[in-house]
Amino acid sequence: MRALALDPTNPMISFSVGLGYIHYALKRQSSNRQYLITQGLSFIFRYYHAHINSPDPGDRQAACFDVARTFQLLGLHDIAEHFYQQSSAIAQSHPQDAPSMARADLSLHAAFNQWCAMMARGNIVASDQILRESLRL
Repeated sequence: MRALALDPTNPMISFSVGLGYIHYALKRQSSNRQYLITQGLSFIFRYYHAHINSPDPGDRQAACFDVARTFQLLGLHDIAEHFYQQSSAIAQSHPQDAPSMARADLSLHAAFNQWCAMMARGNIVASDQILRESLRL
């Protein structure tokens, strides 16, 4: 919170504070989980809105991936799926001749997380489709 007071417009500080709230909400001793999750998501979405308007497609893809990963951490796989699809759509709409390693790894991680979410829900057909389309060995 001290870093946020020093630089309230920094998206990475908002992201870190948001994750801190969410991780604290997931502890066994937390007393008001709903409040902590709401606070955490408000900071996460401050980070998201700062990056989603960026001219760099890598920043937009990373923002969608990070929000999806946060929702997956909370067990909200349907909402996470939406943001994973957004992340994949950004990567496909901005192909590069020589994609950066970070962007290639992020697309692979998004596909793997989508596959894990589908397997956890028991949707074998959808997970098979993701496996065939996105994951390459």
